[in-house]
Amino acid sequence: MKRAEKKARNRQLILTTTTEMIYQVGVAKTNLRQISKLSGLSVVTIYKYFTDKTDLINATISQMIEERFEQAESLIKTQDLPFIERIEKIPGPDKLNQELPEEIVQELIKTIADSPLLLRTLQERIKNFFQIIIIEGRKSNYIQTTASDQAIIDLFTLLIFRDNTGKAQPDPQRAADIIQIILYGLTNPGQQLTFHH
Repeated sequence: MKRAEKKARNRQLILTTTTEMIYQVGVAKTNLRQISKLSGLSVVTIYKYFTDKTDLINATISQMIEERFEQAESLIKTQDLPFIERIEKIPGPDKLNQELPEEIVQELIKTIADSPLLLRTLQERIKNFFQIIIIEGRKSNYIQTTASDQAIIDLFTLLIFRDNTGKAQPDPQRAADIIQIILYGLTNPGQQLTFHH
């Protein structure tokens, strides 16, 4: 195996093992010795790829974010279903709560909110996701406003990431509500979106 392939495989093994640990015990209880034991790689090897636990956690959560958004974007871009059905198939915030204990979900949200790097990553992915929703919605004549795509994206991104104190805090339920507003506006009750689990 070529050196570059081995490095990529080892790095991915570390990230996958870290993801599994976070899902089992949370961010705070994830430790490098256990990752080393589970991955079969030494702690020294882990440090060759990541400078410290924070770097490893950030890389792992960034990958989690990327994977979730890639799945959702793939659903939105498929042309096999009408637009509204594609939206309804996007896993909602309740899916994450079903997959993981509430305390781990809250710890992940707090970790993202406390990390400028992760917050930026999430914000960019949300902006890109809204762009795809808007493009597909316009193609399907579901979104007919003359407002620019960027204005819509800016508004919804701002709404998702601000809590009552004005602090940046991601809120998955707020994201689902905003998609409801995108599709049905403020004056039309539309229909209750039931995201698939």
